[in-house]
Amino acid sequence: MKLPKLVETVYAHWQKELPFVLFSEPNSKQVTAYLQTNDDQCFTNDFNEESFVFAPFEYKEKALCIIKDSATILQSTINGYITSSKDVKLDANPSEEKRYKHFVQKIINNIEHKKVVKVVASRRKTVDLKNFNFETLFNELLTSDFSAFRYIWYHPTTGLWCGATPEILFTCDGISFSTMALAGTQKNVENQIPEWTYKEQFEQQLVTDTIVTNLQRLTSVLKTSRPKTHVAGSLIHLKTDIKGVLKNGRSTIPNIASVLHPTPAVCGTPTKVAKEMLLENEGYNREFYTGFLGLVNGKEKLASVFVNLRCMKIIGSEAFIYVGGGIIQGSEPQAEWEETENKMATMLKVLSPLL
Repeated sequence: MKLPKLVETVYAHWQKELPFVLFSEPNSKQVTAYLQTNDDQCFTNDFNEESFVFAPFEYKEKALCIIKDSATILQSTINGYITSSKDVKLDANPSEEKRYKHFVQKIINNIEHKKVVKVVASRRKTVDLKNFNFETLFNELLTSDFSAFRYIWYHPTTGLWCGATPEILFTCDGISFSTMALAGTQKNVENQIPEWTYKEQFEQQLVTDTIVTNLQRLTSVLKTSRPKTHVAGSLIHLKTDIKGVLKNGRSTIPNIASVLHPTPAVCGTPTKVAKEMLLENEGYNREFYTGFLGLVNGKEKLASVFVNLRCMKIIGSEAFIYVGGGIIQGSEPQAEWEETENKMATMLKVLSPLL
């Protein structure tokens, strides 16, 4: 199917308030859409059926899904689209900046008193859209960063979500398994070799160690790479690849999801303490931000699942952009605020033609 026809068909489906997801895998120009033929809420807890799953931050062993066999499947290829996006800098909200810095300082105080090691503090920014157009959103998002997993999801009960996430939660091909530890953030400056601080390296190693420990009981072999710089559009991160062989019996897709989510990269460590601190102090409901999404087929032990980062929710003429940063010993509120401003640039650039 030609791409304009796919976009037109998905838009008409959305206008009928029927669920759909369209997505493109990292480093791929192929676009796939699943169009659900009714507005039912479909959930899965065993992930057995081949489907696209969409799970919230507070995942409790049940995720929304669109089942492939019950959907209309459309596919096309991105060819030659020239983005019209540009860098956008919005004025900071002084009260929001003050509130976020206060929250970060509260976390730092708890770290100094040994109550927690790391907490990922996030915030949400509301952006007015003056010229919303579905086709423009699709084109800008799907061509924003080909190295990311790009998607647009809609269900009447969740609203319209979209994003371009650089972070894999896990992939499975039946026997082999892979994930990543992603932490530390800097601007991507052309022709400049990044210098990673001790704080950034410590944070990244903390994420790696926690993931490896959590995976021990599900894998018979587990290997980690050396940390390396990972380019994600306008930002760079430190990344460690983690690969292994799954044990028979225990290593189901739901078990892997439950063991990994939420990772220290989106919640903190120890997980229980960090999550309680977020729920009590963050000041808003993350909903599907820092949840997970992607393709699963539990019967065949196949999965390609991503953490829902660099994302936003769109309701009417408003977009809600979600960003966060890991707070550890040595963090400074001003620097953490600036990091979230940098992370917001990805989605603001996607929205620039719509502002």
